[in-house]
Amino acid sequence: MIGAVWTIKWGNPYTEPPAGRPRVLAEWFFPTGHANLRQCPPALQALCSPGDGYKVCWSAVEALPKKQPKDKLALTRQKRLRQRMEKKYPLFAEMMIEQEIEKRPSFYAGETDQAIEDARDRAESQQRQRLARLLAEYKEREGALKR
Repeated sequence: MIGAVWTIKWGNPYTEPPAGRPRVLAEWFFPTGHANLRQCPPALQALCSPGDGYKVCWSAVEALPKKQPKDKLALTRQKRLRQRMEKKYPLFAEMMIEQEIEKRPSFYAGETDQAIEDARDRAESQQRQRLARLLAEYKEREGALKR
């Protein structure tokens, strides 16, 4: 875990906040080891009050997963296939494994559909941008407190 994010956001996903107010009022990041990692800061908590429709949320920020090389991905997929087939068809596992590999040879060779790769790259890019923004805001906020 890299840290955590405290967020004040609109509590009902099926309605809009009143009078054009934003869905997210504030979002503060705290790195691992910070005092406010497990406790919402009072300044942030003061932005919402009971009954106003906003809620305080906490979420962990995890490191981005590393992309596996093709050969390692192939071994992982084949291992999981074997586990599934041995559990579901213990007597016919070898035959079922062969059939599955014949149906999707490129998948079990470690190749991933390009559309899935593109979507993963977009999501990873968005996550990097969000983390960079959260870190910059944290540094600015902490710098302002020290002055």
